[in-house]
Amino acid sequence: RKYKQCCLQAVAEIDVRWRRLRDAEGELVSDVLNFALERWGKPYIDAAWNVFADGAVPLADAPGDREFDATFIPWLLFDFCAGSVKRRGRRRGWPDRPAAQEYLDARRLELPELHTRYLEAALSRPLSFFVVTAVTPGRSVDMRDVLTGRICSVLERSASNTLEPSALVLARVLSVDDVSIMLGAGAWMIPPVFHNPII
Repeated sequence: RKYKQCCLQAVAEIDVRWRRLRDAEGELVSDVLNFALERWGKPYIDAAWNVFADGAVPLADAPGDREFDATFIPWLLFDFCAGSVKRRGRRRGWPDRPAAQEYLDARRLELPELHTRYLEAALSRPLSFFVVTAVTPGRSVDMRDVLTGRICSVLERSASNTLEPSALVLARVLSVDDVSIMLGAGAWMIPPVFHNPII
């Protein structure tokens, strides 16, 4: 009875916050992508994809790429800066900051507080390589940043069913209050043998 009154209630509250965070993410990714398209057009997306894919896959074929939705779109919105595009491929007016930062500055006063906090958290955490230290299938993944040593426990229902301890994953881990989630995780699980080469 004590467990039901205390622990289960706490888990339920965290689940509610997790769902709100994921809902905010779904709205923001779509809104920021539309914002980028309206301001800088399809050539901006094309230039970003060329940087991301190193010219190996044309943008027309990109939506079929496993990395497109899972990794490229978040990278485009939260990491890509037009300064990384070669001068002849760059257009005047493209920002030297991520699209999400431009969006946040332009819309801050009209955004719900949770949306603002989500964007600030995502922009403050770069993509990194994480080693999986423990997994609770269907619930969470404990990870350590290979490059910084940062330790985090991520609420992740789908990936927690496939990830295994010692595996490496490319991801951005952001936290709002006491809930941590992954954004832009790579579609590929990296074998443990690459741990030292990454360092």
